[in-house]
Amino acid sequence: MQNNKEEYMPRFDTIIFDLDGTLTDSAPGIINSIKYASAKLGYRELTAPELRSCVGPPLAEHIMGILGLSQEESLEFLKAYREYFAQKGIYENNVYHNVPAMLAELREMGVRLMLCTGKPEPYAREVLRYFELLDYFEDVLGPTFEGKYNDKAEGLAELLRRSHAVNCVMAGDRKYDIIAAKANGVASVGVLWGYGSREELKASGADYILDSPKQLVELIRDSQTAVF
Repeated sequence: MQNNKEEYMPRFDTIIFDLDGTLTDSAPGIINSIKYASAKLGYRELTAPELRSCVGPPLAEHIMGILGLSQEESLEFLKAYREYFAQKGIYENNVYHNVPAMLAELREMGVRLMLCTGKPEPYAREVLRYFELLDYFEDVLGPTFEGKYNDKAEGLAELLRRSHAVNCVMAGDRKYDIIAAKANGVASVGVLWGYGSREELKASGADYILDSPKQLVELIRDSQTAVF
C-alpha cells in the first residue's frame, strides 16, 4: 500500500467506486464492441494498444483522436458500438477476484457504497444486477445516453450533492477517477488491479495506491479506528 498523503488520515465512511477496471474486468466486451463498430462502418482495424487505450476514457472523444473522426462520425461510431455492446458486450465481463467479499465486508462495517462511472448508467446498473452487486450500492450515477455527466467530475459532483456524503473517498483505476476526485475535493484511491499503471495513478495525484481489494478494506478500517 502506498500512501501519498502527508497529513493525517481522515475517517472515511463513504466509498465512491468506479466500475470498469475497479469492480469488473470489462475490457473484452468493450474491445469486441469497438471491433464490431469499426468493421460495420468500414474503418481500419485498431491495434491492440489502441484498443486497450479505449478502456476508461469517454469513447466518442477518444475514438475521434484515434481514427481522425469528425464529431458526427464519432457519434455514428458510438451508435454502432452500442448495437453490439447492449446485446453481447455488456456480458463479456468478469468481476475481479475478492471484489464481492470486499463489498460485503465494507457494508458490514457500516460504510456507504456508491458508484460513479463513465459507462452509461443503464449499462452500469445492468452490469451490477447481472453480477448480483447492485444491492451493495446506495446510489449509482453514470452518463445518460444523451451525454449528460460524460465529464466524470460533473457526475461525481452530482452524486455528492444528492447523497450529502462528506467523509468519502473515490476509488478507481485510471487518472480520470483521480482527476474527478480532486476537482471535487475528495480523497482518492488508485487501484492497481485494473487498467491503470502505478505511474499513471501517482502522476495524477492519487492519495493512496493499493494493490488489492483487501488493502482497500484495511485502509477504511484503519481510518475508522485511528486515534488523533
